[in-house]
Amino acid sequence: MDPAWSRAAPPTADWCRAHGIPGDYVLFVGALGPRKNLPRLLAAFRAAQVAGLSLVLAGPAGRGAPPDDVPHVVPTGWLEDRELHDLVAGARALALPSLDEGFGLPVLEALAAGRPVLAADVPALREVAGGHAVLADPRDVDALAQGLLNVLAAPDDEAARSARRTWAGRFTWAATADRTVEAYVRAAA
Repeated sequence: MDPAWSRAAPPTADWCRAHGIPGDYVLFVGALGPRKNLPRLLAAFRAAQVAGLSLVLAGPAGRGAPPDDVPHVVPTGWLEDRELHDLVAGARALALPSLDEGFGLPVLEALAAGRPVLAADVPALREVAGGHAVLADPRDVDALAQGLLNVLAAPDDEAARSARRTWAGRFTWAATADRTVEAYVRAAA
């Protein structure tokens, strides 16, 4: 995990104003393709009805299109790495309701930044989150809405942020290389 994630700071008020991001927000990071499950996240966000909260969609359009004129939903498009780090660090929570994931890097990045996470209850995200995320059935809008409420109510004190960062810190390239070598040694034995 890139150490820059654990050093990220919330974006400035000027940056947020320039990007149309008002106050508190839940963040979705990723392309707007079908497997990312954005229509259900939007429905869950509407159903949760949290006053003063926006849903920020960060990332390229991909095969989907950003929603038009949905209240309190702000698409940012593509962001530079530093901007994304800061946007994640300033989020009340990250939401990744994907129907499937190969790894779930946005979950790990949010945890490295110390942020609460709502993730789809799918194998890759369960493994990456390691018990440090609220999980919800990605096919159930009501479950996602309750998950949003739960993640917003989750502890976010220094102890919780530290536990998230510590978990994410386990995911390094060196650890990946060591596990890969171990797998090859076991396979060759």
